[in-house]
Amino acid sequence: MAAVNKLRAGLNDVAIEDVKYEDDFYLLQWLKAHKMDVKRTEAAIRANVEWRRESDIDVLAEEDFPRDLAEKLPVHLNGVSKGGMPVLSLRAADVDFEEVIRKFGRERIVRYWAQIFVKMEKIMIAHNQKNNVNTEKLTAGCTTGFMVVVDGRDYLLRHILSIKLVHICAEIAYMYKAHFPSIASQGIFITSNRFYELVVKVLRPILDCPSLTLEIYNSNQESWKKSIFGRVDPTQLRIGLASNEENTTGVY
Repeated sequence: MAAVNKLRAGLNDVAIEDVKYEDDFYLLQWLKAHKMDVKRTEAAIRANVEWRRESDIDVLAEEDFPRDLAEKLPVHLNGVSKGGMPVLSLRAADVDFEEVIRKFGRERIVRYWAQIFVKMEKIMIAHNQKNNVNTEKLTAGCTTGFMVVVDGRDYLLRHILSIKLVHICAEIAYMYKAHFPSIASQGIFITSNRFYELVVKVLRPILDCPSLTLEIYNSNQESWKKSIFGRVDPTQLRIGLASNEENTTGVY
């Protein structure tokens, strides 16, 4: 693909320091996130490389999640869809966001999500490489990011109305869009009430990305079960989405 070849050539100096920028499938994901515009993509990658260097982000890919924070804000990162797409799921009812903010503060929470994103990126790169071992011609359909499923049912209203939480969510969303736009292909939100739906809609313009499709469902099971479970087995999602039985697959 000409766009990938041109982008790789423009990033020779960057690839010397980080070999993932030699990976055509990784570069293709970045291009898809920027409408295949090579100049915009190169500028975004260079800004991202500088941010990662200044924030010491890449070390987080190899580090374990901080146990204290991961226990309070659990994310299931190792799900797999029926089509082989990597799946992340989060059940909002598992989290007391007021306690998390009070105990850990904005900076630690945002860095924790940076670690989640960089681990997602590592999984995505490995998935796309494995999925394209026999690929002879690179096309836009060769690569994919994560499916992200957020179960917002039973989400407490006091959390939704927290200004601190909304600000932190917005900061995480901006970080995703600026520095990790390649890692997700599908975002699915199951809402519990109109207030939560409003928060998701407020975040939607921030998350808007050419390579990401967003779906918002209400809490009526008939509105989302067929769609979601048609693509991913319930055992690959966090508890609450499928049944009352505990899901023990993956790492939380």
